[in-house]
Amino acid sequence: MSVWQRFAHYYLEFIQTHPAEWPRIERELDQIRRAWAWIKDNGDASLRLSYIWAMQPFFEQSALWAEAIEWYQCGLVAAQSVNHLHDVGSLWNNLGTAWYALNNWDKSWECYQQAQSTFQQLDDRVCQAKSLNGLGLVCQAKGELIEALQYYEQASTLFRAENDVVGEATVLHNMGQLYASLEQWNEAFSFYERALELRRAQGDPVAIGLTLNNLAAACRSKSDMVSGPERESWLTKALNYGRQAQKLFAETGHRFYEAVALGNLGELAQHLERFDDALAYGEQALQRFREIGAPLQEAISLANLGNLYSIIGDVERAIIYNEQALASFEALERRAEQVTLLNNIANMYQIAGHLDAALTYRTRALNLCQELGDKNTEAETLMAIGDVYLRTHEFNLARQNIEQARDLFRSIANHRGEVIALNNLALALQFQGQDERCHLLYDEALRLAHSIGDRELAEIISHNMSRLSKANRGTDDRS
Repeated sequence: MSVWQRFAHYYLEFIQTHPAEWPRIERELDQIRRAWAWIKDNGDASLRLSYIWAMQPFFEQSALWAEAIEWYQCGLVAAQSVNHLHDVGSLWNNLGTAWYALNNWDKSWECYQQAQSTFQQLDDRVCQAKSLNGLGLVCQAKGELIEALQYYEQASTLFRAENDVVGEATVLHNMGQLYASLEQWNEAFSFYERALELRRAQGDPVAIGLTLNNLAAACRSKSDMVSGPERESWLTKALNYGRQAQKLFAETGHRFYEAVALGNLGELAQHLERFDDALAYGEQALQRFREIGAPLQEAISLANLGNLYSIIGDVERAIIYNEQALASFEALERRAEQVTLLNNIANMYQIAGHLDAALTYRTRALNLCQELGDKNTEAETLMAIGDVYLRTHEFNLARQNIEQARDLFRSIANHRGEVIALNNLALALQFQGQDERCHLLYDEALRLAHSIGDRELAEIISHNMSRLSKANRGTDDRS
């Protein structure tokens, strides 16, 4: 046996001996990667597949999805070369999971379909159910909920027929997610609780944590539909579920899920106005995502912390975190998120009185909106630019931007946006002393507000019209 062969077999035995000791594997990861590089070029199919199956739990626990895909694709070629169909199907399934985690629905769908076809050839009903569940997840992610439910029901039927309690619990959990997305809370809680019961009976702490985490999210969403003590009760339930989930993920060393749970706890603490706790949870989530190299989740955590600092009035820190989030989203080429961050940073600068900086960020946001074809956000950004010009008393520029916003809102039938634009146009004209045109715009805005049944806007416009009338009477009295 050559030196390289001994080296490769040593690390294979090391991984197999310590399958759940993630920190030990992580410390030796560079050496494991060196062994894998040699195996890809020199090892036989059996050795390549043994390495892949040994490393799969670590990749999933560490959320190293891009690297996992490279290993799985290499393993797929190896398994096909020796006609190991079960390995072929399992690797297609794993590729579906990895692409799903990276939000690439098309590739995930293709891989799950390949897995399903392979397992049908083998008449492996449990693995067929796993790939059907994966297809359901992809449909749900794409908003194809009826199709998702059909796949879940097929998977559930197969799992029950094979007495696979773990698989059945997974499908119940996913059906809970689906009904939660439809805000059908009775069904969502029923499926989650059934899944939790099965998972607790099986004793898998990570699976239990996932369902607890989703129960927390469902309770938080439910709290948005009520007020007063009932709202606080739902939020407290959510916090209890979330803490249980975070503890389980921490105990099992699953840092990605732990980071997600910490972020959710931060959001819950924010809703309960426990801002110190919210900041602490948010910072911990950010640190975990940085440690495991999850750039999208890191960017989201930075943006969430920026928003939290904005809420508590720390404008300087809000800008710092939002700027970091913006840079991260730029690196990821996530332009829709960039628009949101640019407008958030502009809000902060506007609050701080730095109107030139606010205008710069608004203009960048506007340009991106136009590139994306997002007319609604483009109109909202034009409105915000108009507001900056109102504050700098550049009323003609304010009117130009607000008029463009009004026309965009009309073109997409956003009547509420149109009402607000008409109201703001009237304000700009009022500043310029054009009271007659101002009255006409207020009348138009008020009629539209009544026609769409928006009492809040109607009251604001009526108040503005009353102030204008009083101002005119005051002028007449003085003259």
